[in-house]
Order: sequence, then C-alpha cells, then structure tokens
Amino acid sequence: MITFRAAIVALISAGVSMSVAPAHAKPEPIRAFTVSATDTGLRASALVPGRPGRSATLQQFVGGKWVSVASTRTKRAQGKTPRARWRVPFDDLRSSSSIHAGPLAELLRLRAKSGNSTSKPKRVRISRPPGNPQTPTVPGFVGGDIKSQVSADGSVSFAMSGFASWEFAGIDPADADWATYKLLDARLTWVASGTDPSGCIYSGGGPSTVLGGDGRVQVPPSTGGAAFYNFRVRVDPTLKGIRVQCPGDPAPSVFDGTFDLTFITTDCPSAGRPQAVYQSPPWTDQNFRWGFSGKVGLGKAGFCTNVVEAPGLYYEWSLNGIDPQPADDLAPLPSR
Repeated sequence: MITFRAAIVALISAGVSMSVAPAHAKPEPIRAFTVSATDTGLRASALVPGRPGRSATLQQFVGGKWVSVASTRTKRAQGKTPRARWRVPFDDLRSSSSIHAGPLAELLRLRAKSGNSTSKPKRVRISRPPGNPQTPTVPGFVGGDIKSQVSADGSVSFAMSGFASWEFAGIDPADADWATYKLLDARLTWVASGTDPSGCIYSGGGPSTVLGGDGRVQVPPSTGGAAFYNFRVRVDPTLKGIRVQCPGDPAPSVFDGTFDLTFITTDCPSAGRPQAVYQSPPWTDQNFRWGFSGKVGLGKAGFCTNVVEAPGLYYEWSLNGIDPQPADDLAPLPSR
C-alpha cells in the first residue's frame, strides 16, 4: 500500500507543484458591525464573509465570557459581502449585574460572530423607559391620483391619469431596510391634445392597458425623518385611435401611436436624485397616515422642472399610505 508520505514524495519528484494552506489561517473578520438602542431593545447589523445563509450570532460579554443573545442567517446585500441583522428585545439581554432593580440602564459590550470569524466589540448604553413601545412600520396600502405626460413639439401632449393603489408585499429579502409593494389596482385613461407647428389638431383618448406595477418604501430611522420611496405603473405604450385634423383636410385622420406613458415616482434624475423622498414620523404603534406626493418634469435641455415643458416628460402624484405593517423581519431566532 502506498502511504500518504510516499505519494507526496512521488508527486514532488515528478515535478508537480503543490501549495499547502497554513494549518491555522486567520479567518476573515466580520466588518461594519453597528449597534443602536431603541426604546424596546437593540438593532444590530454586520457584514459577514462567506455565502448568504450562514448562521450568525450576536454575543454579549457577561461574567468574563461571551454569551449568545440572538441568532440569525445572513442575507444578500447590495455589496458582495452578505449582511446579518438582529433585533433583540430587552428581555433577551443579560444584565451585567447580579442584582438588578429598576429600569434597565447600563453599558453593554457586544460583538458579532459567525463560525471562527468575529467582529471588533462595541459598547452601547441602553435604557428602558416605561411604556410607549416603538416599532418600525410601513404602510399596508398606498393609493391615490397619478399622472404621466409626454409633450411633443408645439402644444401636443399625450397624458395618462387616474387612480392607482399598491399593497404591501413584504420586506425585501436582499435589504431589510426596504418594504416592497405589488400593484393592487389601477384605473387609468389616456388623452391626446394640442396643436403641432403645422396647425394640425390632436385629439382622442381611451383606457390605458395596465401591464403591472410595483413599489418600494424605505424604513425610516427610529427618530423619523427623510427616507426614500418609489412607485411604478407599467402600461402598454400603444395608443389606439389618435385623431389628427390638419388644415385643409376634409376629415381627421386616425392612427395608432407609440408613446411610453409608464408612470414612476421620482426625484430629479439629472441632479442625481432618482428616488423620491418622504418625511416620516418616529416609529410608533399608533395608526398614522403616510404622505407621498410630488411632481417633476424633464425638459428639452435635460434639466428638471416642476412644470410641463415641451418636448419632455412630466410626472405628478398625490398618494397616501394607511394601515401600518411591522417592518420587522429582523427578529432573531430563539437563542435559548
């Protein structure tokens, strides 16, 4: 029988190059570990090397050793490195004192761990005031009036308007800071109007053929403030039955045209702000209404305006969100 040692010697004698990894290679560290305190517990996040789906724990230093207080699985993130997120209630945290009375208020030492990889420890001061629990929420339904318009030379325009609504579809599995939405309903019509430079008058209209739609709302910071959102309705670009009456013609001509009136909420793309912004109140368990409204046009020079310019695009919307839904798939798996 050829021994392992003899096989290695034979390979080296035959000129086969070999590379052997160090027996105790240092594991790649966990990076971007952040921890923040809320009124009900902790939120933590970290970039964990390896494939998505790895087990990752949040650990607390208590009594001279690291103790796991929460577990989760890593998910795909915008970068190449997967991200782990934890949301830990106060009841799952360990007191650093053997005797603890009154509201929890102390300095905790925490780190992230996955396999042999760990993050640099962080310290965070936490406190638990009585009552007033706070929870990140996003609207369960969003709906309202929308308008999309394409303006051509002269005063000719092709506009679509009506009502659309979207329904909460869950938290984005690739990024838990975003809620996703699917189109629930859209009742839209298009209309052609205006006169071109040659004096031809455009008219006509009808129902728009809706192909689908989606949306995204960013979960705001716990203290409230600015966050991004985006809603869209895709429609068939073919407009059937456009009527054109030109000077000297005995009767108008009728034709089908292609004008993409797909609607999208957006900020000024030429200024590098492709996503619209909304202002949110702080996290709360109360039922409040979200407001998503705006208007933006992109004119001939490529600069954004808040009015219709020809030739160019124009969007306008006034949407409201209701029925708060927990934006919380960050709850950790039971650790004990």
